[in-house]
Amino acid sequence: MHEVAVLGDCPAEVVLHVRCVDGPAAVDTVDVLIADSHGEVVARFGGLRYGVLDGDPGATASPRRLVSELSWQPQDRSAEPGPLAEVVLLGDPEAAQSIGEGFSRAGVPWRTAADPEQLGPVGPETAVLVVPGREHGPAPDGVAASWLLTRTVQQLARQRPGERPVVRAVTRGVRESLRQEALGDSVLWGLGRVLASEHPDLFAGVADLSARPADEELAALVDMVRADAGRRPGEEVVSLRGALREVPRLVAVEREPERAALECRADGTYLVTGGLGVLGLEVATWLAGRGARRLVLAGRTALPPRSQWHSVVDPATRQRIDAVQMLEGLGVTVRTVAVDVADREALAAALDPEALGLPPIRGVVHAAGVLDNRMAVDVDEASLAAVLRPKAAGALALHELFPAGVLDFMVLFSSCGQLLGLPGQASYGSANAFLDALAWHRAALGDRTLSVAWTSWRGLGMSTSSELIDIELAARGTGDISAAEAFRSWEFASRYDLSYGAVMRILPPEPGVERPRLLAELAVPDADTPGQAETEWAALAPEELRGYLVDEVRSQVAGELKFDPDTFDVRRPLMEMGLDSVMTVVIRRRLEKIFRLSLPSTLLWDRPTVAAIGEFLFELLGTAGSEETRGEEPELVEPLVG
Repeated sequence: MHEVAVLGDCPAEVVLHVRCVDGPAAVDTVDVLIADSHGEVVARFGGLRYGVLDGDPGATASPRRLVSELSWQPQDRSAEPGPLAEVVLLGDPEAAQSIGEGFSRAGVPWRTAADPEQLGPVGPETAVLVVPGREHGPAPDGVAASWLLTRTVQQLARQRPGERPVVRAVTRGVRESLRQEALGDSVLWGLGRVLASEHPDLFAGVADLSARPADEELAALVDMVRADAGRRPGEEVVSLRGALREVPRLVAVEREPERAALECRADGTYLVTGGLGVLGLEVATWLAGRGARRLVLAGRTALPPRSQWHSVVDPATRQRIDAVQMLEGLGVTVRTVAVDVADREALAAALDPEALGLPPIRGVVHAAGVLDNRMAVDVDEASLAAVLRPKAAGALALHELFPAGVLDFMVLFSSCGQLLGLPGQASYGSANAFLDALAWHRAALGDRTLSVAWTSWRGLGMSTSSELIDIELAARGTGDISAAEAFRSWEFASRYDLSYGAVMRILPPEPGVERPRLLAELAVPDADTPGQAETEWAALAPEELRGYLVDEVRSQVAGELKFDPDTFDVRRPLMEMGLDSVMTVVIRRRLEKIFRLSLPSTLLWDRPTVAAIGEFLFELLGTAGSEETRGEEPELVEPLVG
């Protein structure tokens, strides 16, 4: 609730006037007026938000339950090796030669290829290691590395299931990000997590070596690739340092605060990129509340001349103008700048203190970005570069313009989507992983830079909650947060010496939910979960079970498409019937809850008919208790591509 005003005594009879609040950030929010029988207002409640008690996305949570930091922990090495006939090292020839020597010492044949088109014939006993070349020069924005891995997966995904090799990416020095050239590799951490979600039968994960790996690191990589050949689900990111093999885990921030919370100087200027977006304007308002008296809001589109503001009727532009005027009403001097944040020279000119007529910039919030969500097989180089440009190249331009030690703080708006492997976020995940590594790099130089991996902000910005995002978050045991929770979490994180923090809500477990390994150390709220009940399909004979599963899938799909199940053709491709991306996620989650299984995010794309989905469920349920097949995905009934 934003406002409470009591204007008189409570009368014997009252009249309530309730009005729903408009705007994307006002979901389930109302303004309430309480009047007496004569119409005189006696109380007013502004911004009253409704929610449910258990697992309520609207119930405010403590920042200590929302904010986590990264911890590296020893990896369990229990995986058994599989058959490995050959390794193909794809990408950087110099790095390939060094890594290949490790395979030679282990007696594993290997060869090199410059790009995916040169791979030649590769089968299920081949491992393809993608080792991106170093992007030399001042701006390693990660486009080349991301596109190399994406192209590789696209090409190999065309092979039939069961005939595909295993793919692993190899990065160097990203964990520490001491050297700037490591930033070009960092994008593969985000891309790799998404690929592991979209193509679990093809992509094994990312191995991060030190900048100059020793023999024991290369030997550990050989062991890892042999384990990959066993086709057991593994860690999405593994760090190899000497004899240590470690994996990332998010852990709660439990120590005492190490500094005062973030405050802005009254004599400084503060920059927000993406500052004219809905999220950027919320950030600007929060900074004003932290003491900022001068703000520069940078965006791709300029506001009209001030002389025309009174006549603007476009709702989006009107909203921006109103927000700027509200800030000015608080006594804040606001400059709006239309600039491509990735254009280093244009950015420097636009932010010149003399040109702005303002004191030097003391703090930066980089919230610029664009979305172009596509499954990895549909990503092209242009769309990848378009998403990376504002986030990654823009962050590099800011890094060069404001070197380590110049600012009081820099905050980079990253996302937890790539941490959770949300499907469709190959490009966006790449860009956000770059921000995380840049924060580590600046921290290594002694700077106070924080990259925040946000969950979805309810109703705001590019991370705005939608039915699709909410379902994908819930499928991983997480949820969105309100803007108020986000800013409390930011304030909380600013009290600690963190270069990276993740902010997300952890939900009570539901049937079919498989939490990502990254979240294994975070406490899970209690839930009244009934025991595993005997299901109506448990005692069915195999052929009866197969028919039951097809009928259940048909019922769920027909219900979502509003079709009559009795006339539903179970062998007709679902995409021809009008199934969209939201529907596919809804159906998958329903099936997960019904059968208490974790299903691939690409389920309805890889198995495009009801019959194929039913057969896949039959194989899963039939092998669920088999030690030999545990962790393996059944052979697909129909190919993914082609």
